[in-house]
Amino acid sequence: MVGDTEAVAEQDLLQACAECLDADVLKAGHHGSRSSTTDAFLTAVSPEHAVLSCGLHNHFGFPHPEVVARLEAAGVRVWRTDLEGAIIVRTDGEALEVYSYEARRQRAISPRADPPPAVPSTRPAP
Repeated sequence: MVGDTEAVAEQDLLQACAECLDADVLKAGHHGSRSSTTDAFLTAVSPEHAVLSCGLHNHFGFPHPEVVARLEAAGVRVWRTDLEGAIIVRTDGEALEVYSYEARRQRAISPRADPPPAVPSTRPAP
């Protein structure tokens, strides 16, 4: 979770400890702003999932299409709060589960519907 980190701070993190940044889930910086989630940072983190926290129809235009495209091109599963509501990430220290609250709510309301399932991590346990 990098909060409102932008490219300059990402570069500082890379210089301080690039090998420490590997993560299964990235809460993308600055709501998916174009000034965050640079190629170098994304390569170092190497996430399977990225959460983009932004409001629907926000006046900043977050997330920026370049960031979404960058994540998708890297094979990262993108989760957007503006489209999917709250995103839940659960782990027991070995297994990882990521899903949207809205998909689970819809399944509870309409059990016959087939909402997207939770996406488990494909990385082996450490």
